[in-house]
Amino acid sequence: MEKKTKKRWLIGVGVVLLLLVAAVWGLASLDRPFKVERLALDGEPGQQLAADLMDRFYGAKQHDEDNHCWRSRNKEGDSFCLQPVALDRVDTGDQKRLYLFASGSKRGADEEEIGALVGAFVVNADTQELIAGSKAIPFANDGAQGPEHVQLLPLSANGYMAWFANGYQSGEEGVMAYPQFFAPKGKKVANISGELFAQYPQDQEDLQFEYEIDASRADVKVYPLQVSVKDSKGKELAAFSFRFDQHQWAYVCVDNACRRRTGIPGKAEQPLPPVNEKQDRPTNANEALFGSGGRSLSEADLKEVMSQLDARFVSRDDNAGFVGKSCDTPYSLSGEFKRDGEQEQLWVSGGDTCTSGATGNSIWVFVRDEGGHLRANLGVPAAEARTISEQSAGVHDLRLSGAGYCDSQWRWNGKEFAHLKNIATQPSGCDKAGAP
Repeated sequence: MEKKTKKRWLIGVGVVLLLLVAAVWGLASLDRPFKVERLALDGEPGQQLAADLMDRFYGAKQHDEDNHCWRSRNKEGDSFCLQPVALDRVDTGDQKRLYLFASGSKRGADEEEIGALVGAFVVNADTQELIAGSKAIPFANDGAQGPEHVQLLPLSANGYMAWFANGYQSGEEGVMAYPQFFAPKGKKVANISGELFAQYPQDQEDLQFEYEIDASRADVKVYPLQVSVKDSKGKELAAFSFRFDQHQWAYVCVDNACRRRTGIPGKAEQPLPPVNEKQDRPTNANEALFGSGGRSLSEADLKEVMSQLDARFVSRDDNAGFVGKSCDTPYSLSGEFKRDGEQEQLWVSGGDTCTSGATGNSIWVFVRDEGGHLRANLGVPAAEARTISEQSAGVHDLRLSGAGYCDSQWRWNGKEFAHLKNIATQPSGCDKAGAP
C-alpha cells in the first residue's frame, strides 16, 4: 500500500468512528428543554443567512466568488479561504440563536502541515446582535485542511452549546487524532478541548474511542465527558473522565491515570514514555495554586490565605491537593492575581461537593487591607465569576454564576464585596429558596 493511500485509509477509519459517536451525542438521551435545527446551506433560508453572516464578519469584499469562500489570514499572515459548513438555529425557550461555523484551508499547504483555520459565531436570531464570535481559530488537521463536518452539541442544561470536529495528523508511525471542541468564552469563541485525546501513533490501529456526555450532572456549568476505549470486538479496555475547568475554560483529566492514558495498549516497540507522577504532582501549596514557575505568595501571605480558606496542602500516595477540617478528600484550588484600577485582587477557585455543595466549586476574592494583609471579603459557592461594566468606588462589580438559573451581582462598598442583587437567567430562575 502506498504511503498516501495508507494515510488516507487510516484517517478514514478515525473519521467514521468519531463521527458516529458525535452523532450519538447530538441525538441521544439528552433531555434538553431547547430545540436545535440544522439549516441546509444549499437552499433557503440557510444559504442566504450564512452568506450574509460571512459578509458581515469577514467583509463582503473578501468574498471569492470563483471558490465560494471568504479570504482571511491567521496571526502569522498565512492566507486561507473559509466556507460556511454548518448553520444551526437553536431555540432555548427564551431566546433564538444562530450558530455559524466556517472552515478554512491554507493555500499552498504541504501535506504535513496541520495548521488549518476555522471561524465560529453565535448571533441573536431576532436582533442579529453578535453574542460571541471569533473569525480566526487554529484547527489541527492534516494538510492544513479545515473540517468538512461539524456537530453542534449541548454541553449544559441551559443551552451552552459547543461545536465538535475531528482533526488528524498521520505519518509513518500512525495517526494522531484530535477531537476538538469550540464554544463561547465571553464575547469570543475558544477551543475548549484541553486535555481531551483520541488515537496516538503508538496505539493499536483497531482501537475505538467513544466519548459520552454526562448529562446527569445538571449541577455543573458544563457537563463532564467520559471516554471509553474498546478493541475491535467491542471489549472495553480503559475508561477515562474529564471535567470542565472554569479557570482554564477547557476540559481536563480528573486524575493521573487519565493523563497517562493507563490501560490503552500500544505497540510493544513504541511504549508510552513513563511518567514521574511525583514530578508532575505539585509539591507545595504555591505550586498547587499557581502552577510550577508561576507567581507565588510569600510565606506570611500564604499562611493567612490558607487560614481563611480553612485549607492545608497535602501530598498523598494517590493524590495531592487541599483538605479542610470537615473535607479530608483532596480537592484542587487555583489562584490568579488580577488588577482592577488601583486594587490588586487574588482570585481563588476550586473545591468539590464537600466544600461547595451541589455547585461543586467555590470562588474567593482576596483584597489587601490598609495593613497590607490579604483578606477574603467574598467566598461563596459559584461555578464562574467575572467582572462586569458596572462599578463603584473605581472597582468593577462581579457577577457570579452557579447551579441553576440565578446569577448574583456583588459590589465593592469600600471595605468588601457585598451582595447587590440576583439576576434570573431564565424566567423565575431566582424564585427557589436558597438563592443568594
